[in-house]
Amino acid sequence: MDLFIVTLLITFIITRIGAHILHDHEGYKIKKEKSKTFTGFVRRKSGYNFHHIHLGALILFILVPIILIYGINKITLILFAIGTSLFIDEIVPYLFRKIKYFSLKDFFISLFFHLYIIILYIININ
Repeated sequence: MDLFIVTLLITFIITRIGAHILHDHEGYKIKKEKSKTFTGFVRRKSGYNFHHIHLGALILFILVPIILIYGINKITLILFAIGTSLFIDEIVPYLFRKIKYFSLKDFFISLFFHLYIIILYIININ
């Protein structure tokens, strides 16, 4: 299997499992949240509402100019897949406020987006 596809799916799986295990579901998105994730740490220290969608966007924002200037190699491909997965995994709750990140509906929509990105990737490399 291709490195981009594997990295995208592994990031999705680790992000989802990590979010469900490490998040403070009762205190999610409140000031006294006790989340044990990196983004939870950033939220507590900075006071900003920072989530993995923002981390993914930040990775992509930094990475795209690097790819445009220097091209794609294994490291940039892996980072691009990680940034893309982090971004699209949390896009649904931002677009549709009624759908909660921890819902089964959001999981399947996010999985669909990941599969869609994989299909687009496969079409473009062939």
